[in-house]
Amino acid sequence: MVATPYHTWQSQVSTDGRWLAYTSHESAPPDVYAQEFPSGGGKVRISTGGARWPRWSRDGREVYYVALDGTLTAVGMDVR
Repeated sequence: MVATPYHTWQSQVSTDGRWLAYTSHESAPPDVYAQEFPSGGGKVRISTGGARWPRWSRDGREVYYVALDGTLTAVGMDVR
């Protein structure tokens, strides 16, 4: 887990080991973020309006998450 003053959970490291996707109370309701790993730089908010359970695609180009209404969403990530 990256160091943050907010409560974070449900984290998963990207397939290349360079990014961490996680759920955080940084926003209300909690949303999904991705941050460079292990350095903790380059944070990106992936969802808006509340989400949980982030998971990386096998090729590391997308993050999937479940919105609070139960919708499964995929977001393309350009994390080179």
